[in-house]
Amino acid sequence: MFIRENYNHVIEELKPMLSEHYKEVAMYQDKIDLDPDYNVYKELQKQGVLHLFTWRDEGKIKGYNIFFVREHPHYKKNKFAHNDIVYVDPEYRHTKETIEFFEFCEQYLFEAGADVVTYHMKVNKTFNALMEHLIMDHAEHIYTKYIGK
Repeated sequence: MFIRENYNHVIEELKPMLSEHYKEVAMYQDKIDLDPDYNVYKELQKQGVLHLFTWRDEGKIKGYNIFFVREHPHYKKNKFAHNDIVYVDPEYRHTKETIEFFEFCEQYLFEAGADVVTYHMKVNKTFNALMEHLIMDHAEHIYTKYIGK
């Protein structure tokens, strides 16, 4: 079952998955700890910017997808749904339900007024085949470098 969730009601349930997700994909783990500012996310939901979706099987979360939906500063007449974070339990990743979950999110975002949906992914954990199946355009590359102390 796919659900648009209230962030406040589901965050405690998501925290263990966020930790597993971090361990799987985060760069610079030896320098940067997982430390979300949960209050910022709560405020963005209050403002109607944050949209959180879950995929549940027998009540247990198998995946989540969080977006920020708002007018783009470069294109003020258009709303962009920028993916903040997406995760699907490895056991469920290569199923038709994964495609259905992404399509569910996209349909809701469309109904919420989004004109464009964007996803980013780590190069060591790509899901290019899924994006191509969903007829997404490969639009950008992002480079990163740790410059902290």
